[in-house]
Amino acid sequence: MEGDPLTHRRPLRRPGLVERELPGELVLYDPQSDRAWLLNRTAAAVWDLADGATPLAAIAAELTAALGVPAEQARQDVLEAVRHLAGEGVLVRGAGTEPGGG
Repeated sequence: MEGDPLTHRRPLRRPGLVERELPGELVLYDPQSDRAWLLNRTAAAVWDLADGATPLAAIAAELTAALGVPAEQARQDVLEAVRHLAGEGVLVRGAGTEPGGG
């Protein structure tokens, strides 16, 4: 892997999902596949900030500020959340993201 994956990746929320907020969590539902995902606070924050233009480093910085999470923990949590959500097809590649990059 070349470079820092937090520098170049800009995740984007997949359109067409229904969101429902619960205390401390967020439920995403895909009416086409009848699948649902329950996101914790960290994953919900990543989802909320995944606009296709914001790099992961900025998302991690926002988590540090908003949730009071140490910077390195926020960095690891963001990477883990993005990998999981992208693997589930909930997040897609946003602008400026290199295919095959981090």
